[in-house]
Amino acid sequence: MSTVLGGKIPKDSLTIYLTTTRLSFSLYLSICCISALGIALSIFFLAFNIHYRKIRIVKMSSPRLNNVILFGCVLLYITVFLEQTNNELVPALCLSKVYLLTLGFSMAFGALFAKTWRVHVIFTNATKQKKVLKDSQLFMMVGVLVAINTVVLLSWTFIDPLEVINNDLDPVVYEDRDIEIRSHVQTCTSTNQIYFVGTLFGIQGILLLLGTFLAWETRKVKIDGLNDSKMIGLCIYNVIVLSFLGATVSMTLGSQLDLNYALTSIIVIIATTVTMCLIVVPKIIAVRTNRVDVVETTTAAAATAGATNTMQSNVHAAKINILELQLKEKDKEIEQLKEKLDRALGAVVAKGEDA
Repeated sequence: MSTVLGGKIPKDSLTIYLTTTRLSFSLYLSICCISALGIALSIFFLAFNIHYRKIRIVKMSSPRLNNVILFGCVLLYITVFLEQTNNELVPALCLSKVYLLTLGFSMAFGALFAKTWRVHVIFTNATKQKKVLKDSQLFMMVGVLVAINTVVLLSWTFIDPLEVINNDLDPVVYEDRDIEIRSHVQTCTSTNQIYFVGTLFGIQGILLLLGTFLAWETRKVKIDGLNDSKMIGLCIYNVIVLSFLGATVSMTLGSQLDLNYALTSIIVIIATTVTMCLIVVPKIIAVRTNRVDVVETTTAAAATAGATNTMQSNVHAAKINILELQLKEKDKEIEQLKEKLDRALGAVVAKGEDA
């Protein structure tokens, strides 16, 4: 006879449910909204950079390279959107995120590196002849860096393609209902992933180290607009700290999908936004200050224009009087010099006669 517990006949085995843990849609939507604001800020900075590109302080800061930096930042913002909340994860989505992260970083910090390199070549050249690097040469440097990263990414794609795997989480058992829930999270990985990731991190690390060196070498250049070494140094420090933090979070919280996505996305957004602001905001402040000065000067000139016209004849008369006085003083000095010269000649003649 079966034993009845709590009015129910116990089951002979547990009922197992298999589920896939997915990213919270509300969290995903919130982060995407923040990232969208960052993209809007990038577009605003880009519009400013294009509109004021002929103003001296913007022009000296290489506005076309600044455009490359901003475009790279947009790519970094877009990576936040590349997540799956409802359907099955696909390798193409993971691959797209890796491509945009790598190429966005290469463009943004490659352009920063190129700008600092130009300042270094111009002002730390030991020879007297200063070399001038054209924008086309700097674009070539950025292009080479992007090409190197692209070769690594393509090699990874064709040699060791990413695939989606299920990482099992700890099962949850409800003994009172004889139910066991087995959950898993989907991640993208490949057999030799560590080697390709290590290569990419090595390339970006070398870029950051060279950028740090050049920023330090050009720290004494005090030409406004041309030298962003202080800001670039802050950008590099910001990225190094946040990249280390992001890598640590990603490795530690790999199975905690929501927390991992939230922290890594916020780190990307903060690093990108701080970089853009450090490069562009000082230019906006400088342009705004110069425009105010011009407006104030123009207003003052307009206010005094009438008075200046009425006093113009008096000013000319005063200048003529001053010039006449200065001419008389010069005539007196000439007479004094002639008298001294006559005395000197007389003395020389007298000595010659005595001899």
